[in-house]
Amino acid sequence: MKILLLLLFFIFDVGKSFTIDCNYYTWNHDVVGDLYQCGTTNIPISLGNIVTNVTGTHLIGKSNRDVEAIYILGNWILSFVPKDFSYFFPNIKAINIYHTTIERLYGDEFNEFPQLEYLTIINSNLTTISSKIFERTPNIKNVRFRNGMLNRVGYNIFSSIDVTQLQWVAFYNHRGISRDSGENQAAAIEIVKELREKCPFTDENLSITENSTCNNRRIEEFVCFACFVILFKLT
Repeated sequence: MKILLLLLFFIFDVGKSFTIDCNYYTWNHDVVGDLYQCGTTNIPISLGNIVTNVTGTHLIGKSNRDVEAIYILGNWILSFVPKDFSYFFPNIKAINIYHTTIERLYGDEFNEFPQLEYLTIINSNLTTISSKIFERTPNIKNVRFRNGMLNRVGYNIFSSIDVTQLQWVAFYNHRGISRDSGENQAAAIEIVKELREKCPFTDENLSITENSTCNNRRIEEFVCFACFVILFKLT
């Protein structure tokens, strides 16, 4: 009986984890500069989201500690942000995630990357971003959420960072939300300022009506989509 239980535990534990196969190269970017990157396009289908092994051949003279960027191509089957990347790559500054079925960011996905400066999630099913998403990433400077289905964004999402450090903020092509500062720090700060001024956290903003698009299960965390229609209206 004990052997059977151990076997079942082993199968369940293995099912929660997977191996990432990295293609290592130098990523040249006009905003963040040259970063040594792990690029992966073959994320296995898994019951869990824990990275337990990383494979691939480093460039000459490079090691895991030199990796500062992660590029993930989800092929429209990846539904989560892989965890424990930092166990292998402790110095990550940039994360790029493309073509996924991720629907929600709960707030702890990037806590393991305290040096994170650049976050891009493009082409996804993303509908909801928690207000806690940047609580553990005080150095964030570039944020780009493009081509998704956002209708709920955490109240005061940038309250835990110094907004004067923001260089680029984009909530672009999400139903009614379409706002991109471009490489313009003043515009990025203005978006955050408008967010705080035009979306105050009041009962009026969070009232539940028959046609409301607020999240009534965690009402304290999100502002109404209607507020963002006003804030990010197309011009």
